[in-house]
Amino acid sequence: MKNIFKLLFTASILLFAYGCTTDGEHLASYDHSGDVEYGAVLRTVDDMPQNNLINTSFDDSAFIVTVEEQDIEDGGLLQEMRISAFFDDYTPDNGVTEASALVQAVPASEFYTDTEFGLPRFDINVSWGTIKDVFGFVGGESQPGDIVRIELELELTDGRVFGPESASAIISSGFFSSPFQYNALLACSPMPGEYLLYGWDGFGDGWQSSGIEFCLDGDCTYFTIPAGNYNEGSIIVPEGTNEMTVSWPGDDWPDEVLVLIVAPNGQQFAFRGAEQNLLYANGLYDEDVYAISTLMTPGLLPVAVCAE
Repeated sequence: MKNIFKLLFTASILLFAYGCTTDGEHLASYDHSGDVEYGAVLRTVDDMPQNNLINTSFDDSAFIVTVEEQDIEDGGLLQEMRISAFFDDYTPDNGVTEASALVQAVPASEFYTDTEFGLPRFDINVSWGTIKDVFGFVGGESQPGDIVRIELELELTDGRVFGPESASAIISSGFFSSPFQYNALLACSPMPGEYLLYGWDGFGDGWQSSGIEFCLDGDCTYFTIPAGNYNEGSIIVPEGTNEMTVSWPGDDWPDEVLVLIVAPNGQQFAFRGAEQNLLYANGLYDEDVYAISTLMTPGLLPVAVCAE
C-alpha cells in the first residue's frame, strides 16, 4: 500500500492529501473516507525560474526562483526550508564528478508575507560562487553542459518533511508548480554555425508536445515531429550569440521519444524520453542513436558547445 497525493480545495488555498490504494499503483483520486492527512507545497511563483542558466565565467551568475509555502494553516505550519545542490556530470571526459551539499537552511522567520494572499514566500538565489564553495570545487571539476540540481525540502512544525519524492504529477505542474527541484545548466557562449536536428517517434503518430525548444538570446523556436515517426531539421546559431538553451517540455508518451542534436563541430547529443523506450510496428528508431542516448527529463537539456 502506497501513499499518494491528491488535491482538495479549502477556503482560499489548494491543499493536497494522502490516500491509499490496494493495488500498489499511484492513483490521483479523492478520499472520502475521512482518513486524510494534509500536506504542504512550495509553489513556484513565476512560470519558470528567472535564471536557470549559470554562466561559470562569473561567480555572481545565479539560479533564481521565488517559492511560496502553502499548508492547511496558510503558512502556520512552516518550520524550515532547506536548499541543497546536486552536481550531475554530463561531461565525463574531465573525470566523473559527483557532489551534493546543503546550501542554506531557511527558517520560517526569513520568509516574507506581504504577498498577494498573505502566504509566506522566499526568493532563492544560488550563485555559482556559492555552489563552488559548498562543493569544494577548485577548478576543472565542471564544464558547460553539466547540470546543478537545486532541491528543496520543506519541514513542518509537526516534524513532517516534504521534498522531490513528494511531488506527484498533479502538484508538480499547473497552478501549484511545486516540483521541489529545478535544473540549472552550466553554460557558456555557444559555438556558432548549423546544428543538425533528428527526431524519432516509436509509435508513428508524432510527439504529443511542442517538441525541443531552442532559445538564442531569448528568441525561441521549436523542433518537433508533428506526425509520423521521423523528422529532421536544423538551427543556425549566429556569430556573437551570448546564450543558447535547449529544453524539453516532456511528452504524454515519453517512452516513444528519441532525439539527436549534432553541433557544428560534429559533437553529438542524443536523448531518450524514458528509461526504456518502446518501438511499435509503425514506429522507427535509429539503433545507433539509441545506443548513445541518455535519459532526459522535462527542463533544460545538457547541450553546450562553447565558442572558441
